[in-house]
Amino acid sequence: MSLENLKLFDLFKSLSSNELKEFKVYIKSNFVGKNEDLCRLLEFLFNKKINDWAIITKQQIFIFLYGDALIYNDLKVRHMMSSLTKVLEDFIAFNYLKNNPIVYKKILLHHYLQKGIEKPAKNVMNELQGIMNTETIHDADYYRRRYELGVNNYHFQSNNIRTEDFGYSYAIENFTVYSIIETLKSACTINTINKVMEAKIQHPLLISILDMLPGSEYLKEPLVRMYYHLYYLVEEEKEEVFAELFSDIQKHEMLFSQKDLNTVYRTLINFCIKKSNENNVYYTRKAFEIYIYTIDNGVLIEHQVINRFIFTNVISLGIKLGELEQSMQFLESCQHLIHPDYSQNTIVYNLAKIYFARLEYDQALAILWTNEFKDKIWSLNSKYLILKILFEQNDLDSFKQQFKSFKRYVKRIQNIGYHKIYFENIIQSLNILLNKRLKKKKHLEYEFSKDTSDFEWFQKMVDEFESK
Repeated sequence: MSLENLKLFDLFKSLSSNELKEFKVYIKSNFVGKNEDLCRLLEFLFNKKINDWAIITKQQIFIFLYGDALIYNDLKVRHMMSSLTKVLEDFIAFNYLKNNPIVYKKILLHHYLQKGIEKPAKNVMNELQGIMNTETIHDADYYRRRYELGVNNYHFQSNNIRTEDFGYSYAIENFTVYSIIETLKSACTINTINKVMEAKIQHPLLISILDMLPGSEYLKEPLVRMYYHLYYLVEEEKEEVFAELFSDIQKHEMLFSQKDLNTVYRTLINFCIKKSNENNVYYTRKAFEIYIYTIDNGVLIEHQVINRFIFTNVISLGIKLGELEQSMQFLESCQHLIHPDYSQNTIVYNLAKIYFARLEYDQALAILWTNEFKDKIWSLNSKYLILKILFEQNDLDSFKQQFKSFKRYVKRIQNIGYHKIYFENIIQSLNILLNKRLKKKKHLEYEFSKDTSDFEWFQKMVDEFESK
């Protein structure tokens, strides 16, 4: 079994170059306890590139550690690998505590309170308060931490004095804000799950919070206000809150964690794309602008990687807006951010789309004929794009041949959800378009409506051959 199938491989891949250097120091320290074999195993792995781990064998490791005079002992190697994995996991936990003083102090405070050690507990609470006062991210966890500290402070102080609340009312305020934010956030998530999976998840607290918020002081809290408007945007599609919400989010970006900011902007984009699919050009433009803004500012880039579907959506929106030069510039400047596993397919797929939009049909076909797209939806779209090109080139014989294959492909393909219905509708429309082009009476008077999938292209084709 190769090392790339082991947890140790995944852990190593997750560490940055600086973290790997720190781990090398950590494993050699007296704090861990020196183990020469572990240090040598680490040295062996450090001398190999991560991508080369696929060809490393346990026999190679055994020979490196113990020489080739001894008989190979699989159990011994597995024990060494397991020990190194455990040390690496301990290092990750240790490093997290070292770099997260709030978590570190909370663990100490828990110990002091459990053991009834009052003076150090008081000192740690003061230190925690000081750290929290410097925090710039005021997300739900920020309010939860302040609530927890307030509760601990109350229980600590009230052991000896019963005539004061010791700021407990302030703790409850923080808990309330935390609860409101988390309820509204989870309600947005529930909305997505219910729509995509046709589930019926309920949120027992939501109705009470929605009844309480209008006109309340809590709406002065930026995150409460933004998640309140975000909820109504996704639940009731209230377009009137979009502009204010977008402006509010841009103004208060520093209050969000990176993860939450990513989620909020993607929710805005999804709303815009839904409206764009209803042929609303304003929201097509907004989706494109928000994508470019969030990518330029690193919001939608996670672990130095841009999601291949986000990348493709940007290109699609740019093409829809006629921003072909900007779309090509985006492809060229951001293609290095696509994960290596998906890079080649993603680049050529989107390049073919741009070539098609620029009427450079030969370049588009050269890509589409010679590349196999592993993603089912991309494969379907690439075959559909070939059909569009052949139709536009008036190569009806090739079109008919490819159309037959396309229909068989759509019929047998499974597990693509609502995309199946989309492409079945495309087949019906292509059949009608072909009959109109051949001037068959059955569909001569048929008119495509704006509800037709890819309406603009079908109408463009009808207008072109009817004007000749």
